[in-house]
Amino acid sequence: MATSMEFEQEKERLGAPESRVISSVFDPSSIAASTVVSRTPTIDDNYDGIRQSQYSEDNKGDSAGEHHVDIEGAKREFARLERALTQNSLKDAKRDLEKDDEDERFNLRDYFQNNHDANDANGVRHKHVGVVWDDLSVEWPTRPILRNFNGVLKPGEICLVLGVPGSGCSTFLKVIANQRGAYAKVTGDVKYAGIDSDEMAKKYSGEVVYNQEDDIHIPTLTVEQTLEFALATKTPSKRTRLPGITGEAFNEEVLNMLLKMLNITHTKKTLVGNEFVRGVSGGERKRVSILEMMATRAHVVSYDNSTRGLDASTALDFVKGLRVTTDILGQTTFVSLYQAGENIYNLVDKVLVIDQGRTVYFGPAKEARSYFVNLGFKDMPRQATADYLTACTDPNERQPQPGANPPSTPEDLETAFRNSKYYQAMVDDRDEYRMRIAKEDNREQEDFRTAVLEAKKSNVSRTNPYTLSFLAQVWILTRRQFFLQLQDRFHIYTSFGIAIGIAIVLGATFYSLPDTTSGGFTKGSVMFNAMIMTCLDAFGEMPTQMVGRPIFLKQTGYKLFRPGALSFANTLADLPFSAVRVLLFNIIVYFMTGLRRNAGGYSFGGLMENEFGKLDMLCDGNYITPRNAPGQAAYPDGLGPNQVCTYFGAQPAQPVVHGRDYIKVGYGLDLADLWKQNFVVLIVLFIAFQLTQYIAMENVSFGGMGGIQIFVKEDKETKALNDRLKERAAQGKEKVEKEREFQRGKTLTWKDVNYVVPVPGGTRRLLHDVTGYVKSGQLVALMGASGAGKTTALDVLAQRKNIGVITGEVLLEGRPLSTSFARETAYAEQMDVHEPTTTVREAMRFSAYLRQPYDVSKEDKDEYVESIIELLELQELSEAMVLTLGVEARKRLTIGVELASRPKALLFLDEPTSGLDAQSAFNLVRFLRKLAAAGQSIICTIHQPSALL
Repeated sequence: MATSMEFEQEKERLGAPESRVISSVFDPSSIAASTVVSRTPTIDDNYDGIRQSQYSEDNKGDSAGEHHVDIEGAKREFARLERALTQNSLKDAKRDLEKDDEDERFNLRDYFQNNHDANDANGVRHKHVGVVWDDLSVEWPTRPILRNFNGVLKPGEICLVLGVPGSGCSTFLKVIANQRGAYAKVTGDVKYAGIDSDEMAKKYSGEVVYNQEDDIHIPTLTVEQTLEFALATKTPSKRTRLPGITGEAFNEEVLNMLLKMLNITHTKKTLVGNEFVRGVSGGERKRVSILEMMATRAHVVSYDNSTRGLDASTALDFVKGLRVTTDILGQTTFVSLYQAGENIYNLVDKVLVIDQGRTVYFGPAKEARSYFVNLGFKDMPRQATADYLTACTDPNERQPQPGANPPSTPEDLETAFRNSKYYQAMVDDRDEYRMRIAKEDNREQEDFRTAVLEAKKSNVSRTNPYTLSFLAQVWILTRRQFFLQLQDRFHIYTSFGIAIGIAIVLGATFYSLPDTTSGGFTKGSVMFNAMIMTCLDAFGEMPTQMVGRPIFLKQTGYKLFRPGALSFANTLADLPFSAVRVLLFNIIVYFMTGLRRNAGGYSFGGLMENEFGKLDMLCDGNYITPRNAPGQAAYPDGLGPNQVCTYFGAQPAQPVVHGRDYIKVGYGLDLADLWKQNFVVLIVLFIAFQLTQYIAMENVSFGGMGGIQIFVKEDKETKALNDRLKERAAQGKEKVEKEREFQRGKTLTWKDVNYVVPVPGGTRRLLHDVTGYVKSGQLVALMGASGAGKTTALDVLAQRKNIGVITGEVLLEGRPLSTSFARETAYAEQMDVHEPTTTVREAMRFSAYLRQPYDVSKEDKDEYVESIIELLELQELSEAMVLTLGVEARKRLTIGVELASRPKALLFLDEPTSGLDAQSAFNLVRFLRKLAAAGQSIICTIHQPSALL
């Protein structure tokens, strides 16, 4: 890690823009009264000037881009929709003309806040939920994670949670959102509008939600379908909608308004996508996550590092979106961010700084910087406030003022905060909030309870945390799962193709079986194979279910639907596809093998009874005994004197074997059981298995591991390697400088590059005459807003696109690219995709063994991997399993895997600093700068770059 002196010297060398003068204040009075929540932090005396730079007239240009958030425009769109819905409802509804129209005015806020027209003052009852936490502590079996947290956040406020990776930010966000299942012990008291955490989890868990760092969605659904599903599962009852407006029309209007609020209307029909499915950009996918959270109508929301993967402009748009939803809906918002710029920081109300599980500051955001400066830490005027606050908790980055002796340990920082005026102000604020609730006879709590109840459908239990009934959930899920399968064309084509192919092979193997005893046993084999193939077909759903588990956990955590509802929905949605597939399979098999053409088969016993019930089989010579009478040298053609048929069910002196006798003697099957037993048993088994799946999904928890890391047991070799790495780190030796071992990079030039992809109805050009170059020893950054085409350009230059048409000139050392170009380059993807069960060292070694030249010895490759581990500061995680790594560690591993290949020509990196804190991002870019100085050619995309980077 860079020393604090190197860090500061680099800052002084690079410089930073001067701070802007704040000259005007956002005036909330310009908003229609019906769109302003009862408590708006913007006009609170305690927050004067905190968000002025974002709401000032001078800054309107910051959000003037085509796909950026315009706060004023969002509020105007909100008010416009409110008026439009009001006019439509008043026009269509049957009204009592003697009543005042105000009694029937529609307020869109009622949808998000579950309010109804019963407030004594203005006819609207609000659903505001403040959060109070006392002595909150969280433990894992091996160690404590959070220690004695105290604080309060009122409705309409945003709290920014800061800390270095591993300090406990994610744990706090999960626990404050009542996500406690992954931890061994949670103590202390957390109350939501006076409601304790147990009651909140049982009755109102859908009102407190946690949005994890990754954007997890079903990739093959469009943005519209994703949001429609969330809205449909949270559609309020008719009691909170005016007559004349159906649930479908209401959701459609709200969907369009949400898309316009965050300016992603153009993505409505685009797939959401993921690392394997092409869809919307990373910034647009992040905004889909925001809107999905809004659709839940939750009022306590926690966002965990939600600007990961966003460029600086989109990150600002994201937080502006949070500001809009918090102000308009009166939400209580917690958010943790890495590398938050000053414009973002100015949008929050309070800040919580965590150091190794201890609260070292909680209070007004505008006073946090001065607090740490007064403690004795050197002020860094050119460093963003959020980065500065985080740096004060990092021993390798913070610097004391000359002659000062600031607190140096987490315990000392916590003690200093508890002795400060800010801690006492927090205690007073918390007590005042509690007294206000008590003085009003828990009116805020009762309003919340009533609002939640009013939003439920009439057939939903009062204690049920869901908005819709179980049957309604099953119906909505069935529709979604049906379209999910319908849009997965690859799965449809492959499953139907495999079924038809196996049917042809099976039919050809047992082609045209005779209706004699020689074909009797073989027909049973055909039916058994046909049944087992149909059963094995269901195993193809297992990978889909496992991959979809994170999405399932997120959506059930949002309380969009009961877990068990998905089991019934999957069955119903799969019926049309499975029925057609099995029908085609059976038609081919039945006609090719010559089975009887009558229906009635249920399970193997039913199939046998159906096939042989009315079949009379002529006894074949193979089953006649004695076979060779005196003077005969061949099998007999028929039953002669003194001969008998030995086939199951045969009667003495009878050449014909009745099928019903055959299955009764041979298999113990009675034709009379075909409908009254086999069919009934099959139905009972189906119901039993369906109920078992439902019970399991309702009661078995698949929660996360709460930040625990799993390490593989060291062997003799790895123990020696790890001891050496730890010894070097403890002695503070300079990292092994392996940059010089990189071969000198090559020059890449590109001119007039265009990239055209097919889209429904034609084509779309994503790159327009892009021209540039990177020389050996250069570090080139591709920059632009989210969706500008940075990753697309990087993919095109790296020759990683396999669809569309690429035109233009791309030359390496002045020559066209050869087939060996891919082997001479390394590409660190934006998505951190790894084999989850390997360790960090194994993943890097695997890359080195397969991608470095053959003439390099195994020992040299292993030694090179050790140097990469040290350079990326992964010494403590070298034996950790990848699936348990945090986001920041996975990002470093992704880069390490590519560096381990020792690229000869170029190194491509897509968003290498996303998910990293400021210090880690600085170390990484500093390392890339050294590689470039050693001759390596590097092209990367950088998101949220600070002046230092």
